Amino acid sequence: MSNPNKTPRDGSDGALSASARSNIAMLVFGFFTLCFLVAIDHEEWFHLRPISAGAVAVSHASDQASEAP
Repeated sequence: MSNPNKTPRDGSDGALSASARSNIAMLVFGFFTLCFLVAIDHEEWFHLRPISAGAVAVSHASDQASEAP
């Protein structure tokens, strides 16, 4: 039996929902692509840095030891 309260527009809700989902998916994909392109341009963001003063001292000492003759 058909629903007597159904309007002609109710049939297009599925298509509208699919269209909205695809638009949101493309927007999210574009945002992540932009983030990736910005990130690969700034490789200094991904260098590991020592957190504590002791780690800084050890890192500095190891750099000097590797440069010594």
